[in-house]
This record gives sequence, structure tokens and C-alpha cells, in this order.
Amino acid sequence: MSWINSVTSSAGDFFQRDVVPQLEKVRDGFVDGATSAAKQAAPVVEKAWDKASPVLGAAWDKASPVVHAAWDKASPVLETALEKGAPIAEAAWDKVSPPLYAARDGVRDGAVAAWNHVPGHDQAEKTVADWTDKLPFNNVAKASIEALFGAEHVTLDKDATDGIQKDPGFLDAEKKINVDVTAAAKADPRYGKTDFDISLSDMYKGQGLYAESDGKVPLTLGGESGESDKWDQAKHFYDLSDPNVKKTWQVAGNEQTWLLRHCQLDGTAHVAKDGTITIDYKVNDRLDLTPHGKVDDAYDVVSKGMGSVWHGLMGAEMPEVTGSFTRTVPQG
Repeated sequence: MSWINSVTSSAGDFFQRDVVPQLEKVRDGFVDGATSAAKQAAPVVEKAWDKASPVLGAAWDKASPVVHAAWDKASPVLETALEKGAPIAEAAWDKVSPPLYAARDGVRDGAVAAWNHVPGHDQAEKTVADWTDKLPFNNVAKASIEALFGAEHVTLDKDATDGIQKDPGFLDAEKKINVDVTAAAKADPRYGKTDFDISLSDMYKGQGLYAESDGKVPLTLGGESGESDKWDQAKHFYDLSDPNVKKTWQVAGNEQTWLLRHCQLDGTAHVAKDGTITIDYKVNDRLDLTPHGKVDDAYDVVSKGMGSVWHGLMGAEMPEVTGSFTRTVPQG
């Protein structure tokens, strides 16, 4: 087996030394070209959309009463059919799904086990991950693939945590944390005499804050969606002249929305004798597509169907997603 490992190692070195740099050049050229083209096209597209959206809006406003009237007539019939058919379909699915799920899990687990025995698979995974870092939504894709292949825990890489540190939701939370940690450090009798640590969750629990998350700071990443009724926004999704619809589209196009929309932030502040404070942060969430249990909530309606397919039919796990990074508290 030593010659196999030697050949594999040589092939890996060749791939890393000669192939990867060329692939990275192609990737960077593609990304830069696409970015430049998008910047040039954006004003033209926006002008065209500004002209078209009122026409589409007017057409929809005329058509929507007819559509709603038709739906009002059809929905009772559909609901009755679903009520009668659902128990039959569920009973049939309950009979056939166990062997299908078992076969699916067997194929998945077997493929994962086989891949994990391939020499150099770790380096191959790292190379692919590094190569895709500049592609849109690459971190969501990587986390989703890991969930699909049965991972119970996903650790975010530097590319992903860099995105978190640029998010307004984190930056707003950080401002308060910096003030609170600095005050707690200066109130500690050890301040200026020796190095010591402050747990963020213990600090906030001591202040009676964030009790529902055991002292961890709740974060909403990805931006704030439009404040108007979500169903109304969904019916007028095309109308980017509506600031609420536009804000919601911006949230939908933000990778953090899909990766760590509602997460928790914890960490440890390291206070040096000279007063310098650095904080090792850790974000935590669970990657799942299950409803929140809210009545008439648009997310719940969508995720109920998507979650059934993603977690049920496709068997994706609900892995814990964590990311770590360090920040320095500004002095002043």
C-alpha cells in the first residue's frame, strides 16, 4: 500500500502546485468579469425595471380580484379534497417510507464512509472549499452539503466568519458589548494588576439580561426586512419601488439570512494588565428548515413544505453551526 500512498501524495502535490493556481486564476477572472458586468448592467436594469414595474403593478391590480375570486371558489373544493385524501396519502407513505429512508441513509452513509477512506480526501475538501470561497452563497452551499451528508456539526471557515463581522446586526451588538465589557473590566479589582477573563454570558446573566438565551446575545443577521405585511409583500414581490419589498429582497439576497439568520453570540473577553481587551467570539445556530409555529407566518408556510422535503424526503440533518473569531475592543 506504500506505493499507492506515494502516488496519491505525488498526485496531490502536483494538483496543489500546478493545477490549483490555474483554477484560481480562472475563478478570479470569472468572478471579476461577472462583478464588472453586473455593475455596468445594474443601472440599465434598474431603469428598465422602474419603467416596467408600474405596468406590471397595474396589470396585477386589475387581475388580482379575478384571481382572488377564482381562488375563493376553488379553495373550499381543494381543502375538502385534501382533507379526504391526506389521511390516505399519509397512511400509504407511512408504509413505504421506512424502507426508502433506510435505503437512502444506507447509500449516503456508505458513500461518506468510502470517501473518508480515500487518501488525501481532507486536502481535496480543503482545496475545493478554498476555491469556491469567492462564489456567491458558497458558505450556505457548503453547510447544506454537509447537512445533506449527515453532519451533526458544521464549523464555519474564515470566509464565513468574515461575513459575520461585516453584518450590521453583529456590529450593532458589538458596540453594546464593548461598552459593557469595558465597564465590567474597570469595575473588577484585578483591573490594571493582572490579566483576567470575563465570560460574556456570565456577565449578562449577572445583569439579568438575555435570560431566555442563558446570557447569550441574540443576533439577527442578514438585515431587516420590510415592515409591511409579509403576505402583501409576497403578492407585490415585483414592485421594487416599494421600499418594504426592496428591503425584503435585500435580506433574501444576503447569505447571512440563510446561514445564521437568528443565532446566538457568546464569547470570552481577555483583559490584559495594560487594559487591552480582546474578545474571542462564538456564534451558534442550527441549520434547519422547520416552522417557527407562528400563525399566518409566511416563513412557516414556506418552510413547512421545504422542511418536509429537505429534512424528511432528502434526509438532511439539522446540524449545529458554529463560528469563532477574535476582535479587539477599541480603547478611548
